[in-house]
Amino acid sequence: PASWNNAAVAGDTCYFRAGTYGNTNYVGSGWYAVIGIDKGGTSGNPIAWVGYPGETATWNATGGGVEIVFRWTGNTMRFVTIAQMTMVANGECVSNNESGGSDDVRVVGNVCTGVLEGVYAPIDMNCHRVKILGNEIKNSGRLPIENQLHGIYVNYGSSDFEVAWNYLHDNRMGHQIQVHTDHAQRDGWVFTGSI
Repeated sequence: PASWNNAAVAGDTCYFRAGTYGNTNYVGSGWYAVIGIDKGGTSGNPIAWVGYPGETATWNATGGGVEIVFRWTGNTMRFVTIAQMTMVANGECVSNNESGGSDDVRVVGNVCTGVLEGVYAPIDMNCHRVKILGNEIKNSGRLPIENQLHGIYVNYGSSDFEVAWNYLHDNRMGHQIQVHTDHAQRDGWVFTGSI
């Protein structure tokens, strides 16, 4: 994964075969992530991390100080897709919460499980033009229920996002889907069929 991340250019798609990846801080020391997303694609040529069709690629971020599977390491990594993988994490599965400006993100068809930390969300976004579609979030949170833990969290200032057809179940958290706004009018918010 590290060599592909280092070599990827706009338009590249990496298919991950069946197996378990992770528990190593491959990129972005100090970010506590298995993969630090440090580059992006373009509108017509996104960079994509995708599980190989018909196989289960599992990412593990549960040990050795690693808490997050995919985390953006700056604010210029636009046009990134993360799709069709299973992620087990103590902290977050996909996060660009502190890197506003890494817009045009797609998180599609993933399974996120095992998130335990009280102020994290399995999918945590702070960007524009994001699509969170068809993901399953399960077995996250802890008792007593943590009000600060969310299944999907869309942060301040985000606009033009779509959250649709996600399945959130068997979680112990205060909010399944939470959107925080900066009290400004935002356009392009779409929520469809997530349960």
